[in-house]
Amino acid sequence: LAGQVTLKLRYTSFQTLSHGRTITPTNDELVMGKVVRELYTEIRGGSLPIRLLGIALSKLRLDSAQLSLFTRGEQRGAAVDQVRDRFGYDAVHLATTLGGRRRKSRMP
Repeated sequence: LAGQVTLKLRYTSFQTLSHGRTITPTNDELVMGKVVRELYTEIRGGSLPIRLLGIALSKLRLDSAQLSLFTRGEQRGAAVDQVRDRFGYDAVHLATTLGGRRRKSRMP
């Protein structure tokens, strides 16, 4: 969860502006996106082209509802399904099913 959103804007003239806003801690992209748009509207001025636009999230904390890796249940199954859908079935295995098989190294 992020408790602060900061927008940094640098023009081609290298003038740099930075504004931040403390928010109710959230991980909702729509809420953070709205705050970023509001900060951009506040900070943007003039007609100079933008050289850099950055967004920083700070005042981070863990979500108390974080999915436990070692509990049984539908949430774990759904998470495993999502990983396999994105990266293929072999992306996730139970360690007990490896049977001493050596893991292939991704490094040359």
